[in-house]
Amino acid sequence: MITNIRNAAKYLDIGERTVYHLIGEGIFPKPTEIIDMGGGKILRSWKEKDLDEFRSQIRQRGQRRDREKLTNNGMSK
Repeated sequence: MITNIRNAAKYLDIGERTVYHLIGEGIFPKPTEIIDMGGGKILRSWKEKDLDEFRSQIRQRGQRRDREKLTNNGMSK
């Protein structure tokens, strides 16, 4: 179990701001557990399996985007 956004970001090798952005966009996986720690602090947890699947999706999107850029620039085969 990966707890908190900082650890999720490290696990995925992306920045914390990126995680917050992806959460805001509704793209980041939903946490499997949310705990209100009081005082406005919320602890979120994710299963490693969910983050691994998400990482795979990000790579696929990136590869697809790279292919589209090449095609749009007239550099496709």
